[in-house]
Amino acid sequence: MIDAAIISTRLSDRLIFSRDASLYRIVPSSVVRPRNTNDVRSVIEYCRSTNQHLTFRAGGTSLSGQAVTDGILVDLSRNWDYINVLDDGMKVCLGPGITGGRVNGLLSRYGRKIGPDPASLIAAMVGGIVANNASGMCCGISHNTYHTMDSMVFMLHDGVSIDSSDPQASDKLRSLSPGIYHGITRLRDEVRNNTELLHLIRRKYLIKNTVGYSLNALLDEDEPARIIAKLMVGSEGTLGFIESVTYNTISEARQKFTQLFVYEDVHTACNYVSFWRNAGAAAVELMDDASLQSFAHLPTTPDSLRFTDRGVAALLVEFHDAMPPDIIPPSINREMANGWVTDAREQATLWHLRKGLMPSIGAMRPDGATMINEDVAVPPQHLADLVTDLKNLFLRHGFLSTVIFGHAKDGNMHFALNHRFDTEREVQRYRHFMDDLSAIVVGRYNGSLKAEHGTGRNIAPFVETEWGSTAYGVMQRVKRILDPDNVFNRGVLLNSDSTIHLKNIKPFPKVEPEIDKCIECGFCEHVCPTRLTTTTPRQRIVLRREIQLADTDELRLALTSIERDESIDSCAVDSMCSVVCPVGIDTGQFVRQQRSLRHGAIVSNLANIMASGYRYLSPLIKTAIGIRYNPGWTEERRKDENAVTSNEANTDLSDIPHRVVMSYLKACPSRWYASTDVSVEILAKRANIHLIPLNPMSAYCCGQPFASKGFTEASQRLAQRTVSASTGIIFTDTSTCGAALMSAEGLTDATIISPVSWIRDYVLPRINVKKVYNVLAIHPGCGVYKAHEADDLVSICQHIAHTVIVPPSAYCCGMAGNHGLANKDIPQSVLAQEKFDLEQMQHIDAFVSLNTICQEAITQQTGITCRSLYGVILDASRQ
Repeated sequence: MIDAAIISTRLSDRLIFSRDASLYRIVPSSVVRPRNTNDVRSVIEYCRSTNQHLTFRAGGTSLSGQAVTDGILVDLSRNWDYINVLDDGMKVCLGPGITGGRVNGLLSRYGRKIGPDPASLIAAMVGGIVANNASGMCCGISHNTYHTMDSMVFMLHDGVSIDSSDPQASDKLRSLSPGIYHGITRLRDEVRNNTELLHLIRRKYLIKNTVGYSLNALLDEDEPARIIAKLMVGSEGTLGFIESVTYNTISEARQKFTQLFVYEDVHTACNYVSFWRNAGAAAVELMDDASLQSFAHLPTTPDSLRFTDRGVAALLVEFHDAMPPDIIPPSINREMANGWVTDAREQATLWHLRKGLMPSIGAMRPDGATMINEDVAVPPQHLADLVTDLKNLFLRHGFLSTVIFGHAKDGNMHFALNHRFDTEREVQRYRHFMDDLSAIVVGRYNGSLKAEHGTGRNIAPFVETEWGSTAYGVMQRVKRILDPDNVFNRGVLLNSDSTIHLKNIKPFPKVEPEIDKCIECGFCEHVCPTRLTTTTPRQRIVLRREIQLADTDELRLALTSIERDESIDSCAVDSMCSVVCPVGIDTGQFVRQQRSLRHGAIVSNLANIMASGYRYLSPLIKTAIGIRYNPGWTEERRKDENAVTSNEANTDLSDIPHRVVMSYLKACPSRWYASTDVSVEILAKRANIHLIPLNPMSAYCCGQPFASKGFTEASQRLAQRTVSASTGIIFTDTSTCGAALMSAEGLTDATIISPVSWIRDYVLPRINVKKVYNVLAIHPGCGVYKAHEADDLVSICQHIAHTVIVPPSAYCCGMAGNHGLANKDIPQSVLAQEKFDLEQMQHIDAFVSLNTICQEAITQQTGITCRSLYGVILDASRQ
């Protein structure tokens, strides 16, 4: 019944989906990647007829085990990234497989965004955001999915699809699924007639709460179809399939004021939360001393934010379109309180540290320990007492390295602890801890054991404890009405097994130091160029760990063979994963090391010889690429570059500052396929920069072609020889070459000037440019992102364009040197997304990049001519 083309029972495919961001590992029986709703319907029908069960998985950033299963795992991360912006951005219709970050990127031109803002928004997909009713830093209750959803298209257990926006939706439901229609109608009326239950439901949703089903749907909606749509929100995929959801968007703040305030202890920090909330702060984020220490050691953390004192706590406060109060309460770091941060880049740094807390905390876990991340909520007035009780609870149960942080404005606290489950005693210690946690949050404060992460498996045994038997009985009836065959996400949210939260705990075997810190959060996946073709960084790490866990030599050898083909060989080694990983895990570097280990002494020596004779190798590579892969530099592109560089005006250098001399490393592809592009030389002349070409005879290179293949020594030799032949200052015209030289070891005697810094620091201050473009689009590329120069690139383009946009999927083009030529499906897949994003945005006058190969790939795959940034700056500099 299920098309064989979309289903896999291979053990490797099952293993890479056995883990999400939670503490659980469960191996699915098979993995299905549906292409459309008919495929989903066939999977549901198959499960009903064979007593199987399924679990929908989107981004897999779930923290409570709702995206893992021993049944059929339905992967929605491919084929389901649908978006349709409506009513000039006031609404947006979304498929379950598009990330929240990409949605907000496409809504930015309208000054709008979706309401939910979880820390994982860049990687979390809409299906999970809806199914968990995720909230976040500024979202609170009013802007979560439940309260900002306009409508939903959902599929029921019998294959019937209902669009809740249709005025006849309930009539259709009654006609096609009468049992569900009448069951929901009766349940609605019974709940409304139970005054005590009605009051309980209203009280429970005065604070954040994702425990159990959204029973407020039975009170807030009258029509059965709309009740079901609201029940689907927060249902964690246990009631049906969410085909699409339409949000009412909210306004993006035009002006933000941000600051971090550090206090002498966590109780003092909690006591100031009400001040900031009453002052109108949009976000008030609490971080205890362990939270601050978790990112104090990271190289990306500014010195002013490295707080290591024991006992202190901080509040990250932000105001949106509202002036902060004139009088600021005292804090330890008074010097930071002298002014509010309004620069977007500095604000992003502060939020990056806060949003990356979970992975950075998990990276500090001891060997063999599993990170547990839970979140609870209480009425805000009880926040300080809750934090005190939590700290005492941790001490009582011996969890001495626990971290507390969260959305203090909403009374919503997260905590993370690292625990080994390798003995029965340790399992029982965690069980007693969870029992006591329930007694505090529910018994003492009438709070929520899950504020925004979803019930999952970890809180499923406590749903009845929190809600009481009557409300729990209503939830059981909801499940029976909508999923009578128990097809959807069996065992999640409602579970009669009181020990389900103690089973299937995820092991973390030691593998390589480069990747051991990974907690499998999935933050890296949305930027990986092979995410739509083979495996992602998280999946590469999972597969590596599963090889270590293999209990037979035969299994280990089989997985190792698959790892070679679908993980090591397929990786583009662009290292974009390290850019978005909160702790900087570079899976690309890990892959390069694995490739290096496969090379024997003879092959490595041959690579060294080839690097030494690169002047002879370079033309051979050009010829081989041209014959085998036919890169076919487009005629349109050639004409475009000729037009850019023609009709040069005479330049008067009398008013330009003194001449600057530097070596010029022209990238190999620039020499091979873009010899007509002389924009760099013309710009240098106008800016009084003397460029000394380094590779007229093709003898010099950044070393990247060897490094990406795992020939580290050859790469270092070539890079060092290039530096030795230079003036000590090297400008390279391609972003990836600049990034490669910057990361090369042992080059401390050289100053590497990237394309961005060359334009920013040497060209623009020395020439006059005008805003000749209305809208300019940029593909920054992996080289710019790795150099952390994307913001600078935007600033450069703002000198020559009124509006500058970066497509939200414009990360790595997938070429990675010749990797995309040999694996054409990689650039085809990722650039199809970028093309779609460009088509959703306003009309653009030019599309630019700083990498020759990127420009060619984008032009061929999108049909939109991608030009060199040097060319468009030359256009803007003509007198």
